Amino acid sequence: LGPPLQTGLAYVTGGGQGIGRAFAHALGEAGAKVAIVDLVLAKAEVVAEELTMTDWHRE
Repeated sequence: LGPPLQTGLAYVTGGGQGIGRAFAHALGEAGAKVAIVDLVLAKAEVVAEELTMTDWHRE
């Protein structure tokens, strides 16, 4: 993804599964703060929890 995104905010639609989930993880790993949106709230919450539990999570 290029340079780190420590000051960036990513808004990922469809982030609860598939490509959206993969993008959410990649952007989070690159340092961006990630907002996950999905039609199914439970799926978005699962991905948010996955991101929170990673070693590269920064808050």
